Amino acid sequence: MEAVSQEDIQKILSRLVAGRTRVRDKDGFCGTIEYIGPVASAKNEKEVYAGIAWDDPSRGKHNGSVICRKTQEIVQHFSSKGGSFMRISKLDL
Repeated sequence: MEAVSQEDIQKILSRLVAGRTRVRDKDGFCGTIEYIGPVASAKNEKEVYAGIAWDDPSRGKHNGSVICRKTQEIVQHFSSKGGSFMRISKLDL
């Protein structure tokens, strides 16, 4: 798979609106982007993710909360019964 350039990521980010932008994964599951930004548990704290609340809660693995790598405290980026974080470079809009 080809690497996504910073320019491409910026173009994608300019199209996203938290609470409004809808996405679909490779398996056909649909959801709404609820969060756009870094994730406290990520190895690269500058990488941008989308927090997605899936229409089918069984698709997601968590509720938008993660354990911060720096503080070991729980950080809630968004609230969902079935959510996921996806790298911006992996989104198919």
